[in-house]
This record gives sequence, C-alpha cells and structure tokens, in this order.
Amino acid sequence: RRFIQPGGKPEPGEAPLQALARELDEELGVQLRAETAIALGTFEDWAVNEPGHRVQAQAWWVQVDGTPQARAEIAELAWVPLQPPYGLPLAPLSEHHILPAVATRVTAR
Repeated sequence: RRFIQPGGKPEPGEAPLQALARELDEELGVQLRAETAIALGTFEDWAVNEPGHRVQAQAWWVQVDGTPQARAEIAELAWVPLQPPYGLPLAPLSEHHILPAVATRVTAR
C-alpha cells in the first residue's frame, strides 16, 4: 500500500553495487551505470511490510540505461517529486531519508 525504492538484500559475496545492479534489472528491467553511483548514506526506519521491524538500507543515486517497467514483485511504478507533498503514500525510509538526501544533493549542485 506504500511505494518503496527498488532494491533488496545482497546475496552471499555480493558487493552493494552488484546487488543494486541485480535488483534494478530484476525489478525494473534497467541496467545500472555503476560509474555514476554516488553513495547517499545508510539509513534506518520502520519496515513497510513487516510491522514492528526496522529496515536498514544503503542508498545510492545512480543513472540507468533502459526504461523502467514494473517486473518481479513490483506491482506499480510512480515518479514522485523530491520535495513534499509527495502525493503518494511512501515508505518511511523513502519519505524521511532517501528523498531528502537526494533533494539535498540536487540543490547543492
């Protein structure tokens, strides 16, 4: 019922950007341009699909090749503005951490 960022857990021996590249391909059908990756930080907040649990994520600002499409467990895609109001129900990690980190990065450019 809430929109979340694409991503997932690394497989054994998989580096963070390798995991992100795999997840972006599986979930959105796009290819990560690893040379463009900028680490935004590691963030923690309440999990959307596991009440009472928290989720921790490394977030990256990246460029991709391809057109994003809902695949795998993704039911719907949406573009949201970097500044509130977002207009959609978002996961706490996205709303309170990732989008503000990207907005800060964009305005600093």
